[in-house]
Amino acid sequence: MKKNHFWQTALFAGALLFGFTACSSDDNGAQQQNSSKEQTLTIALNLAQTSTMRTVETSDPKDANPSESAINDVIIAIFDGSGNTVKIEKVASTQTSDPVPGLSGVNKWASGPKVTVAAQGLAANYDVYVVANAPTTGTTSVSDKLLACTSKSAFEAVTVTAEEALSDDGSATGNGKSTNFVMLGQGKLTPGGSSTSISFSSTITLYRLVSKVFISNASANFTGIYSTATYAIKEIYLDNVAESQKFVLGENVATAFINKNVLAVDPATTSSDKPYLTTGELTTPINLTTSSAAIGHYFYAMPNASTTYTRLVVKGDFTIGGNTTEIYYPIYLNWSWNDSDKKWEAVTLTPNTLPYKTSVTREAKKIYANEAFDITLNIKTIGVTDPRQDLDPQAVEVSVSVAPWAAITQNSTFQ
Repeated sequence: MKKNHFWQTALFAGALLFGFTACSSDDNGAQQQNSSKEQTLTIALNLAQTSTMRTVETSDPKDANPSESAINDVIIAIFDGSGNTVKIEKVASTQTSDPVPGLSGVNKWASGPKVTVAAQGLAANYDVYVVANAPTTGTTSVSDKLLACTSKSAFEAVTVTAEEALSDDGSATGNGKSTNFVMLGQGKLTPGGSSTSISFSSTITLYRLVSKVFISNASANFTGIYSTATYAIKEIYLDNVAESQKFVLGENVATAFINKNVLAVDPATTSSDKPYLTTGELTTPINLTTSSAAIGHYFYAMPNASTTYTRLVVKGDFTIGGNTTEIYYPIYLNWSWNDSDKKWEAVTLTPNTLPYKTSVTREAKKIYANEAFDITLNIKTIGVTDPRQDLDPQAVEVSVSVAPWAAITQNSTFQ
């Protein structure tokens, strides 16, 4: 089991500024609307830090982790009003200096990373899509598929799999990534220019196409008939992880899943013990006490807005009266215990809509791109012997915090 120590996570929203410029005064007004002459596209990236591996030890998911914001190449795609491709080009790093924290690759200057490409036939309100760190593994890679698209609909239909997005080598046996996460942003062209030059611009925000799940602390405070019980965590893993994500910003309503504990009646779920979705058996179990213990493990997952909800599962030994049983605590994400009202409820943000699609309201138990969940677990009674089962609502309190690539705090108390 590979462990990396990151004491930082980046809360991410990358702003891209595109300028298309042609240095010709001929027919200036017409060219601003649509020009067959070659124009220059300059992209300047400005990053506001955000958050998001196979389980990793860390102090706080809200801390800045520059590697999570690394951009090594970008694919720029421009589509006309009918959705046809005007230009698709990949721009890789050509400069090794790194004056901007959190960025590796892509041309960089003191003002931030910049790239320049040639384009023609541009017009106002054309769509601009930017993909950062498109996977390059496989015979026909995700990067190759995107570059071959002849329309916006084809571009949006390309999928990135969980292995490509989450595994450090793009395989089923890889450990979790810690950098080079796939990102996506989109915007429109706005005309500009003067009597001597023509330009278009577009401001793009990049979002990671992954979610982050972090279990920061856990405690056990058994009462009643279980007052003498103990619990030792042996493994932590994710279940019901979406198998893929399309290059569309919005809800990822998955139809196929990676699940360590497969039900025979669910053919859409793949049996798996993927290294990038589990801690594996811990060399030293974590013995919980009444005092909150720092856990510090986190994972990355694909967004999942289906009703086959992604869950964080805690596995361990429950011991009472000299007898030990393997017990599980499956935890829904975006679902937190309200101790004041003594009820479970969705974790809401302000505003509680997706920043990249404001028409979509976040819902309980669903996870979205570029969000990080910070979970605190408080166990008060026995869990379940089958991780596919739901917990008794009183079995655990889960405290969850969530924000768009900031921390989402979730309180999980099982009592």
